[in-house]
Amino acid sequence: VLLLSGLSSFASAHLSPVQRGFLDEVTPPGAVFLPSNYPFRQEWVEKGYREPWIVTASLRNVFQFFLAMGSVRYGRWIARSLAPYLKDSSRFAVVITGSCGLALMKAAWPFLGEDVQGRILVVSLGPVGSWYEPKERILCIQGKRDWISRFFSNANINHKCDCGHMGYYENRQVRRLVRSLCEN
Repeated sequence: VLLLSGLSSFASAHLSPVQRGFLDEVTPPGAVFLPSNYPFRQEWVEKGYREPWIVTASLRNVFQFFLAMGSVRYGRWIARSLAPYLKDSSRFAVVITGSCGLALMKAAWPFLGEDVQGRILVVSLGPVGSWYEPKERILCIQGKRDWISRFFSNANINHKCDCGHMGYYENRQVRRLVRSLCEN
């Protein structure tokens, strides 16, 4: 199980306490979650977590969204960051994307290879953008109060929950649903 969301801080890839708690709860016994955020580089995790300023974090996410949508080279780089963790997955990998993480996954998808693609389920929380790859490889969850996802996504929404754009990781309904997906 790994979390692919926009890199809110260019100084650290450490998960926030809320993200870590979310992954801890949704990861079933016997499975493991990657205790890092994109780009999953250990030296970025060792710097520790620093709460980013929301405006700066948002601007960085918008930048990464457009970079992912327009740069094949960036898609390859994302795929190279993901590959060691997805190829080492002995059976099935769940990639949980947060908002612009869907664009990051979409950019990386063509470079992952069919053998890896066939073992991935993408769970998108508050998707921004779209997904045109095999529809059976993705499940999208959107908050009823998430105006960002509602306005900036044309992804097929499978489930609605009662939260806004920043509330997915703490939402009990989302946690139960993602846990059941990770168990199957």
